[in-house]
Amino acid sequence: MARFGIDIWMTTEAITSGAKVCQSFLGAKIHDPKDPAADLSSMLRQVVGALFALMEAHAPTWLPITDSRKVPLFGFQYEVGVEPVNVNVERMVDLFHLGLTDLHDIWARMLSEDALDQLSRLRNVPPRDFRIPDSLWAQIIYDAALAHHRSVLPQEHLLKALTPLYLGKTASFVLDSQGLTTSEAEHLIEALCRTFEKQKDYLVTRWPQSHDAHEVTSAALARPERSQP
Repeated sequence: MARFGIDIWMTTEAITSGAKVCQSFLGAKIHDPKDPAADLSSMLRQVVGALFALMEAHAPTWLPITDSRKVPLFGFQYEVGVEPVNVNVERMVDLFHLGLTDLHDIWARMLSEDALDQLSRLRNVPPRDFRIPDSLWAQIIYDAALAHHRSVLPQEHLLKALTPLYLGKTASFVLDSQGLTTSEAEHLIEALCRTFEKQKDYLVTRWPQSHDAHEVTSAALARPERSQP
């Protein structure tokens, strides 16, 4: 989990442990402002690596889930002002295009033919018109999770190959959210989450499940609770 994967690990372990879930409004979590195109690779590998490992460990918990629901919210919710971040959209799109050329063979092993075909259509799209739709992004992440589950590539190679794709989606989000308030931008994120929910069957029906793997995962879930980190 290293440095950046700890948040998603704690959250997932809490949810899958059977604990009651709520939200507490604490304001903004302030990070050092970073341009995603300049400082991303290690963070992405750690967070997504933790996510995929947790998917393996807790498959019996998440596979049957079909929707999400609201949970209690504590604290007074208010608009939070955060420090603006200068983002170089053109560089992110350029890095995506570079990945489309240099990593094409790797992407062909980890992504579906349909997803790769949709990405290929973005090859000559100028930055101002560049968009990766939510439906395509959900398919990309589900394809990557399946590739990780099937070990079609070494984990490090797979996670590194996601970086240009993530930069492309980040550029798309920046372009879509320009001029929006924090609340309005949150609606875009909520719409993306709903897309992942709607397309989850794509992942579930392709997730290979063996009897042995189920036994190993069940044994892991039955372990005594760990101490708090």
